[in-house]
Amino acid sequence: MADDLNILEPDHAPRYPVFGTWEYDFYRSFAAAGLTDAYCHLHPQTVEHSWFGRGGNGYRFDHAFLATAHHSRLLSCGYLHRPRELGLTDHSALALHVTCAEGAR
Repeated sequence: MADDLNILEPDHAPRYPVFGTWEYDFYRSFAAAGLTDAYCHLHPQTVEHSWFGRGGNGYRFDHAFLATAHHSRLLSCGYLHRPRELGLTDHSALALHVTCAEGAR
């Protein structure tokens, strides 16, 4: 599942006081449902933002989750900022590369 969720992970940097506990709980609910945040799994120490507000504040609003049981199939996950920089959208694109199951087409 991938989407612009307009939520942040609980340890998002920087921390914005406008986000409430319910938003962080919503993010945590994906892990509770057996899903892994693909970007955070591959880049646990990296600060990256996919959307910027009028004041220049950065947010990682765009997420891709995959079944935790399959996170070993995750090859890459990263943000492509060029579409946002060109003004085609106000969000960076999220590119995800996952291998298929053995014998799958």
